[in-house]
Amino acid sequence: MFTKVVEVAPLYVLVNMTSSELKIAQSYVNDPSQASVMPLAPKERTSFRWSNSQQPKLIKFIADDYVLWSADITLEDAGALPVQNIKENGDKRFFKVTKKNQQGSLFVIFEDLAQPPYIINNKCIELFATVVQKGYTRPEFIVDVAPES
Repeated sequence: MFTKVVEVAPLYVLVNMTSSELKIAQSYVNDPSQASVMPLAPKERTSFRWSNSQQPKLIKFIADDYVLWSADITLEDAGALPVQNIKENGDKRFFKVTKKNQQGSLFVIFEDLAQPPYIINNKCIELFATVVQKGYTRPEFIVDVAPES
């Protein structure tokens, strides 16, 4: 006689390895106090489910006293990407978001980054450049880079 073992695991597991509480929501949510926003304490992990399955399958997050949500993050694939939060005064905080498949679950790991992952220096003499990270559409995320003197 044989026994079958059926293992049940969440599809998405969120892991907060940062020093701050994160608020995580589906991309359509704008108010961090909405009931569908999931708080995630430092060094905590939890399963995640879509609050509205009719909306795009994208998440975003905001840390502690920051006022602007991160760019939308897809959970369709594995990989790592840098993400930022911005305070009202313009201060920026950088995070690394790593997505990896493990035993049937996609682990989404949030970590602090000590410095920006990229620095853009405009070495052109007369060319002004405008830079924006893919997924950001709000004006506060657009950076004008003047030529170096």
